[in-house]
Amino acid sequence: MEYGLICKEKIEKKAEKENKEFNPKMKIKTELKLHVMYEGWKKEDPRHSLVNKQYIAEIMKPKEIAKLRDVRVFRQYDVSKIKIRVTNGDGAKWTKGTTAKGGFYQKDEFHIMQEITRDVPEKYRNLVTELINKKEYENVKKEVLSELKREFKPEFINRIDEIIVFHKLENNEIKQIIDIMLEQVKKRLEEQNIKIEIDDSVKELIAKKGIDSNYGARPLKRAIQSMLEDKIAESILDGIVKPGKVSKAIVIDDDVKIIENKN
Repeated sequence: MEYGLICKEKIEKKAEKENKEFNPKMKIKTELKLHVMYEGWKKEDPRHSLVNKQYIAEIMKPKEIAKLRDVRVFRQYDVSKIKIRVTNGDGAKWTKGTTAKGGFYQKDEFHIMQEITRDVPEKYRNLVTELINKKEYENVKKEVLSELKREFKPEFINRIDEIIVFHKLENNEIKQIIDIMLEQVKKRLEEQNIKIEIDDSVKELIAKKGIDSNYGARPLKRAIQSMLEDKIAESILDGIVKPGKVSKAIVIDDDVKIIENKN
């Protein structure tokens, strides 16, 4: 569909919604979405080039552009040889909505690096980026410690036994921490002859709401207490959770619910 026709339709819909007369100069918000497909990449000094790349540039909804992309993939590539489909994006909501069925979404390297170095002083940003790309974590640590020495007096630094630079927790590490904490909850309940099965959706919700960019995994314990343990306690008082019977924690409407497990 031509850009002009799309804009005309949007203007007409906006005018109708706002109960106004059609005006071609009426301002509307629209976005040209660019989608690049490729089979892989090959090294060509000094950079890498994409293999068999195809472009889609359309003003469409995420589901529509994903459908068009799948048609192009079927036409342009030998789908029998595709082992995995990865969708790279900047993290915007619409890009996540185009994730291929059976594939997965990940933030592209440029935007990951941008997020990592966002709070790094500008004068050190290029250096930190370079060291991270080279995986020279010890050098990153040295740069961070040298910055600490500029900010704090030697008397204070000398009182510290050891300084550790932590990396940001990855999703699989967060899930492992949650599993350990939930096993502790289940063990305490089993001592009272109460068994609770915890659905994966509960773990995902805890991970989503219990991680803070500033405090890392520290708020997880509070999130588990307020989102799960408090609900279990209420369910025990209400007679939903009973000793000797198995109950299940699930997510309904973005909230944890405790139900009787009928399986």
